[in-house]
Amino acid sequence: MAAALGALLLTAAPAHADTDIKDHPAPALAPGVAIATFNSDSTAADACTAGWLVHTGDGQAGVLTAGHCFHGGGAAFATSSRTVEGIGRFIEHEHSGSRGEDSDIALLGIGNFPSAKQLPTDTRIIGIRPVVAPADPGHLSQGQTLCHFGQASGLQCGPVTRVTGTKVEFAAPADTGDSGGPVYYRDSDGTARPVGIAIRGDNTGTVAELIRPWLTRWNLAVDTTTANAATAVGQQTGR
Repeated sequence: MAAALGALLLTAAPAHADTDIKDHPAPALAPGVAIATFNSDSTAADACTAGWLVHTGDGQAGVLTAGHCFHGGGAAFATSSRTVEGIGRFIEHEHSGSRGEDSDIALLGIGNFPSAKQLPTDTRIIGIRPVVAPADPGHLSQGQTLCHFGQASGLQCGPVTRVTGTKVEFAAPADTGDSGGPVYYRDSDGTARPVGIAIRGDNTGTVAELIRPWLTRWNLAVDTTTANAATAVGQQTGR
């Protein structure tokens, strides 16, 4: 593994990536779906990936993504018909840098703006893999396989190489646009157990922000997949 990975120095995906999300349509907003973020003047800013769907303590729906994806405006995704729909406004965002233990996570609200449409959502990763309760970071260990799903790289998995108090590194490649995507390990029954969100990487590995500390800090609950997991994509709304 490259020394840069061991030192948590993998580079953040640059802004001004391919923000034409019409090339990445999805039937519902779900973990792993491509999103575009905007500047405060509504011009396109960045291409990122939706992370875990969550709810705040007062019931506001949201989705986690990387903090460096915030540029002052909101975010959108493209439906299956390639219609671009606004997701919402950012509620929280932390980006203290792109090295070491620097924080890099954001909470994007869903439908928290005037005239917002009710968007189809799906708790499953790209509408396929069911999601269960988040992992305890204390159970992560070197060699354990983690996966991430990003709009650029798709599904990538690899062994854990380092765990810190706020980050986990694993040897799975990442590319521009993957930032914010779900990082998880697969339980024996095939379900996904949330670990973090991808925040930076290269062709040798990925660094993820652990979500457990932020769930506590922001009083959030991850939306998990309900028992009727065979329901069509876009209809899963259970917590």
